[in-house]
Order: sequence, then C-alpha cells, then structure tokens
Amino acid sequence: MPRHTALLAVVVALLVAPACDTSEDDAEPSMQMGPGTPLGDATGAGDAGDDVAEAEPDAAAAVDVDAGPGTIDPTDTADWEATPQRCLNDSDCPDGELCTWATYPPQCSSGEQGSPCEDADECKAPWGCNKATEPPHCGGAEGEACKGEADCSGEMVCNPALSTVEGFGACAPPQEKGGPCSGDPVCAAGLVCVIPIEQVGRCSTLLEEGEHCSQVNQCRDGLVCHTAGKAVGWYGACLPPSKVDGPCEWDGECADGLRCNKEDGTCV
Repeated sequence: MPRHTALLAVVVALLVAPACDTSEDDAEPSMQMGPGTPLGDATGAGDAGDDVAEAEPDAAAAVDVDAGPGTIDPTDTADWEATPQRCLNDSDCPDGELCTWATYPPQCSSGEQGSPCEDADECKAPWGCNKATEPPHCGGAEGEACKGEADCSGEMVCNPALSTVEGFGACAPPQEKGGPCSGDPVCAAGLVCVIPIEQVGRCSTLLEEGEHCSQVNQCRDGLVCHTAGKAVGWYGACLPPSKVDGPCEWDGECADGLRCNKEDGTCV
C-alpha cells in the first residue's frame, strides 16, 4: 500500500473512534430488571412503589358487611336484636314461640295467624298451615282460599262449592241441611251431599223412598240408589232392592243373595 494511503486510513480511524465512544456514554441508563430485582433497585422505582402503597385501600375498609337485603351487620348489636332468633327446634325458641322451617335459616315464630309455616305443627291452634297461596302461612280462617282441609283452621273444612275460583275452595264450617257442598266431608255430621249431575250439591238428611239420589250411600236404611228411578240430571232414586227378575244395572241393586245378570239387566 502506498505510504500516503496508509496515513489517510489512520487519520480516518482516529476521527471516527471518539464519536462511537460518546454515543455509548450519552445513552440513558437501562430500566430493565432481572428476576428477583427489588422494586427500589431500578432508577425511579422507589417513587413508583410509594405510589402503589398509597393507592392500596385500607383492608378493614374494603370489607363490605352489607352483602344484600336481610344481611345482618355484625358490628350492629341492634341489628341482632331486631332479627328473629335462629333455631333448629322449638326448644331453641323463647317461651310461646315455635321454630319454623318455612324460612332459611329456620327461625323462631309466633305461630299466630299470618306467620310463615311449612306444616301445621308450626302454627298455634286453631290455625292450620295454609299452602293454597304463596307464601304458606298460618291461617285458614273462614273465607280463606284453600285446596284441602289441612289449609283450614280448627274445625273448618275446605268447601269448593263456596269458591268462585276454579281449583280452589273456601274455608268454612261444615254445612247444615240445605248448605252448598261438593262432597260429604263438607256437610255436618249425619248429613250427605246430594249432587244433581253438573250442579251444586246440597247437604241433606238421608233420602226417603222415591227421592232422587246421586250416590249409593244417600238413601235411608232398606233403600238403594236405584237406576230404575233415573231422571234427568240424576243417577237414580231411592228404592227397595230388586227381587228376582227385577231390574238392575249392578249387584247392589238386587236383594240379598241375588246378583245382577247384565245380559238381560235382571236380578237372578
């Protein structure tokens, strides 16, 4: 290589080298942190850590004691006093109160009319546990809607003939003679419910001979509800049992010792 060319190369190298060094010295310090590096070891990280600590809420303040309706505030003793006592059975309750499982958790209840209930034993006499409407409650007073006798209080019965709502009855005392009925249980002792076809029945004493009937048990002793006495709207009439060759539709219409020959409809 000619001498002047080599000298030129050396000069160029000397001029370029300081520029490279300066660029490295002026570079910003790295903010990178390796695994396990404390937060304060990085430039400016200490201040950031202080900001995080200040933003963190007080742990006690973060606990929400009111988790929703009916939730008891554990810091408010008055809240406990206003809350019904929890129980597993009647012995857990104050005198005069009953434990009801109609709520969860179960709680002590007065057992009086309107109190929640799951069964009648969670209600005080004379109230029954009326489940005909929601929520179930101690009740069953006269006129209340019902679906069965258990829904009614004391001696009340559930009488569908007294209700205008399909599928429901009304709690009422047993009906006397002439009172509306839909079956024998709603009539007073000694009375039967005589129901014309597709009509409201009436409570009645046992029927006499010739009176129309709708069931076999409605006639006085010695008579049967006989289809031979059929009339419009009625199953039959109260008549003496048929003798031999007498008309019949079933064995109960024949006298003792006879049966109904269904081929010709006579007692044999």
